[in-house]
Amino acid sequence: MNRRRWGTVLIALGFALIFWGVIYFLEVGNGPGWGPTRFADRPGYDQVKVNLHSAMPGLVLRALAGWLILRAGWRIRNRD
Repeated sequence: MNRRRWGTVLIALGFALIFWGVIYFLEVGNGPGWGPTRFADRPGYDQVKVNLHSAMPGLVLRALAGWLILRAGWRIRNRD
């Protein structure tokens, strides 16, 4: 595999990790699956806040890892 293709693969992997972190964070905030279908089933403000605060380290780690891999792929791809 040549350097340009390897860099492109790393860039795609970095974007996938960032996307996974965002989807994970939204899933925690909304609830599993499609979320509540009735207004009475929705979680309260404090419950969502606590869940999102506990999920923040996971989001930061996934996004940071994705950004670092993306940046490494960009450098490999654009190296002369």
